[in-house]
Amino acid sequence: LTFVRVMNTIKILMIGGKKIEGEVYAIDPVTKAIALKQQDETYVIVNIHQVQQIHGDLTKIKHPEDIFPVASLQSIRLKEDAALRQAQKSIDALNNNVNSKIQALFDRFNFTYPCKWNGNSIVVLDEYCIDPPYNSVTVLPNCEGKTKDMFSKMLEAERKKLQL
Repeated sequence: LTFVRVMNTIKILMIGGKKIEGEVYAIDPVTKAIALKQQDETYVIVNIHQVQQIHGDLTKIKHPEDIFPVASLQSIRLKEDAALRQAQKSIDALNNNVNSKIQALFDRFNFTYPCKWNGNSIVVLDEYCIDPPYNSVTVLPNCEGKTKDMFSKMLEAERKKLQL
């Protein structure tokens, strides 16, 4: 059903003489069924093919597109591209050549700082490298390494947490 809550009361005369009154709650565009909320807070679904006559203003019923904004094709493509970039980033963060504890070490660094794998070495901020057996931080060539001590302490703390 397409929900179109509009507080529009209508009266329906069914084939056979039964009368139904209620607020239009939803209309199913496929089956053309109408869901009505009755005064006693119950709902009834009316098969439009069984309707003889409708009394009430159906022009107040809004299409779902008028209620819910429709996303533009461009915004959908932008979201798709962002999702694909994120998926690729997640794939790039995995290394099948290391054990789960080393992967967890990488994940913890990568949570706070941009990291990538270079073979089995963890590269942090394109400035530091943590090589196997993952117990020290080295500064990459042509980098200053001003915060090497901070990363060394972080590595030591994470190794303890992971029992490496």
